[in-house]
Amino acid sequence: MPNQSAEDWTTYADHVVVVTATSEQELPPTSKEVAAGEGLINRTVRLKVDKVLWSNPNAATPAPKTWDFNALGWEFTDGNQDNRRLMAMADRPRVEVGHTYIMAMEWEPAECRGEGAATGAWMGLGEGSELPYDNKVIGKGEEEGRLQDPPNAARAGVTETAPAGLEEELAGATETALVSQLNEAAASPASSSVLGAQAGCS
Repeated sequence: MPNQSAEDWTTYADHVVVVTATSEQELPPTSKEVAAGEGLINRTVRLKVDKVLWSNPNAATPAPKTWDFNALGWEFTDGNQDNRRLMAMADRPRVEVGHTYIMAMEWEPAECRGEGAATGAWMGLGEGSELPYDNKVIGKGEEEGRLQDPPNAARAGVTETAPAGLEEELAGATETALVSQLNEAAASPASSSVLGAQAGCS
């Protein structure tokens, strides 16, 4: 799903929110991974929704007060789950307790979540839809499990084949600049024609 630009966010997200990670829970590896002696230990991170910055006018579900967010954890090998290597995506937050982020989120109905799903769930838009936001500064805070400042965020991940996303464009700015971009994108004819057209399963 496109998730790098203000146009992407206003097209596919239900809400854009400021969140703080307050706690996390490890997800045990599968029995198959345990038997193989290697696998993944992922996490569910509890996010407190501090503020709603923008909402799709056609969003069917209001933004929640908390969000249990699925996040990368660790990789283990040699049959020892304590022998872990931290996992992170390049130039993206891991989402760690104590840090604040801006995130784009969408509601995924139960019927879109596979057989046996009893309820819907909040989901991120994917890579590029989480921005570090410590001290109310875009690009400041946790990324790849390390602390970074806005000047580094402005350069991170920008190549000829991977143009700047919102984090790089707005590094050092506050939420006001982001909201301005979102409102401008939502008001464009192209965006207006698809707002609310994401009903059903993507």
